Amino acid sequence: MVERAQAMAAHEASVSGVNWTFGPMVDIARDARWGRIVEGAGEDPYLGAAMARAQVLGFQGPRLGTPNRVVGSVKHFAGYGAAEGGRDYDGCYISEELFRNVYLRPFQAAIDAGVGTVMSAYMDLNDVPASGTSGCCRTFCAATWVSAGLSSAMRGLSPAWPFTATRAARKTPLIGASPPA
Repeated sequence: MVERAQAMAAHEASVSGVNWTFGPMVDIARDARWGRIVEGAGEDPYLGAAMARAQVLGFQGPRLGTPNRVVGSVKHFAGYGAAEGGRDYDGCYISEELFRNVYLRPFQAAIDAGVGTVMSAYMDLNDVPASGTSGCCRTFCAATWVSAGLSSAMRGLSPAWPFTATRAARKTPLIGASPPA
């Protein structure tokens, strides 16, 4: 049902000339005070991953360039839904184990489904700006999922954002993987 709903939205957008959507939002949110909780699938990483996959396939179809579909942008990489006190834009502190096994699962599912782009979060993750440095991107995305060719369409920002992470470019699964060296 989710895939069909997003396919209808993609069709309506594409016939209007829109070819890229800033969705799906796949942040894991465990604090009901967070104002954006309604956009995601909640607190369960399994459900979040299933919803991420369905939404990407609905928006994009089985591959990028499917007629009457739009390119998806999975967001907000990553940990944005864990904002302290449920306050939007506030930083968060997440252990690597929790980050990998809970917060990254929906992103892994979206990338496995072939999502066209990934949008950075805009808060501090463990005292490091998520989009202001390339550490998070390179550690978890480039080194784990994408084999080469991170590109920047927005010069002057981190050279790793935004990047394309297609299924064909994915290197290794994140879940259960060792931290990159």
